[in-house]
Amino acid sequence: MRGHQLFELAILFKGVDGALELVGGVAAAFVPLSALDNLIYMATAHELSLEPDDRIANALRNFADMLSIGTKHYAAAYLLSHGMLKLLLVYGLWREKTWAFPSALLFLTLFVSYQVYRYFHTGSPWLLVFAAIDTAVAWLIWREYERRKQLQVGA
Repeated sequence: MRGHQLFELAILFKGVDGALELVGGVAAAFVPLSALDNLIYMATAHELSLEPDDRIANALRNFADMLSIGTKHYAAAYLLSHGMLKLLLVYGLWREKTWAFPSALLFLTLFVSYQVYRYFHTGSPWLLVFAAIDTAVAWLIWREYERRKQLQVGA
């Protein structure tokens, strides 16, 4: 796969990710905590009746028990703003807007910095996985940006 095709695939991935975050943010904003709690309890009931020590089902129930209205509002605001920002940047990159390349690099740098910061507080290896993916996407954006600048100089 060529560099430009990888770039397009990466921004498509980020666009889908942004859209899912937007949907998740809307759900977090409008789905009552009690409904989410009930959904998690119903989804895990059968598994826990068969295997009471199931780690994933118990983790989901613990997650549901820890949710608060403040957490719900934070999640909604975070997902909505993060999703909208990603979609705006993906739109700009896809349409080859000059402002989108440095803006996307800046925001990806901030996202990666935050993910690494959170990793040192939580120890979650997923944060490092997401940071690595975002770093790879930033590298593809930077390469595409440099390629476009070379094309403009040569024109």
